[in-house]
Amino acid sequence: MSDAPGFTSRRGLSRRLFTGGAAAAAVGPLALTSPAAAKAPKTPSDGVRTAAAGGAVRHLKLYAEKLPDGSMGYGLEKGKASIPGPLIELTEGDTLHIEFENTMDVTASLHVHGLDYDVASDGTQLNRSAVEPGGTRTYTWRTHAPGKRADGTWRPGSAGYWHYHDHAVGTPHGTGGLRKGLYGPVVVRRAGDILPDKQFTIVFNDMTINNKSGHDAPSSGPRWATVWRSS
Repeated sequence: MSDAPGFTSRRGLSRRLFTGGAAAAAVGPLALTSPAAAKAPKTPSDGVRTAAAGGAVRHLKLYAEKLPDGSMGYGLEKGKASIPGPLIELTEGDTLHIEFENTMDVTASLHVHGLDYDVASDGTQLNRSAVEPGGTRTYTWRTHAPGKRADGTWRPGSAGYWHYHDHAVGTPHGTGGLRKGLYGPVVVRRAGDILPDKQFTIVFNDMTINNKSGHDAPSSGPRWATVWRSS
């Protein structure tokens, strides 16, 4: 249901698909362009970094591409798509504008869970927010801190481990895009959260890990849970 006119908060299928962080398939944390006024992570005297206050307006470019083996992926540059797609990190209160370009020969889209958006950024064919081959579209995602609504009820914040994915390839629901690799992780932090030194995203889908069979999947480090390391 909407928390504000024209906006919906989608939190289904939230934490089961992704186990947080930078992809095991060599996908590093995403550096988002933000205004100069945006605060950097705080580093107290004990060396522990924490998330800065939110409220930044950020921008990025994201591409959907076909990969040589017939799979599909998202990437920050043409020719550099990966499975999973790039990790996107935000802080509650941030707004993110994504310029999405579909370089493939099939209609594709971008749909997110756990964040706020209006119908034009839903990324489904049902509301005509998918992108035709060769086309571009700007999707806008918003986040919010916890607090009371106008009617006095409590609204949880956006912080959590979420994901984005295609909602158009193969079927009107986009099941084909998910199976081919069009998905990626989103981490939304609360101001003051401790920041890990390293993160890893492991995606389990039927009998595959990061869209590869078990014997071909990454084998370095733990693969069965979220892994954070802080010094």
